[in-house]
Amino acid sequence: MTLANLTLGLRPSGRTALSACWIVTNQSGVHRFLENGEVVIEHDRILYVGPRFEGEVARRLDLRDVLI
Repeated sequence: MTLANLTLGLRPSGRTALSACWIVTNQSGVHRFLENGEVVIEHDRILYVGPRFEGEVARRLDLRDVLI
């Protein structure tokens, strides 16, 4: 699935996994840099940030060479 398949303004149901080459995270006030990771979102919450998420997701979007 690509971003072009999503309808602007509509929130898709289920979990969405975004994979990217670079992710900036913040844990306990400390910024960290993660290479080749995933961010999993459900509704309005970030459920997971790290290497590939092994749980169930409704869709995976490979954003490739972007910074999240």
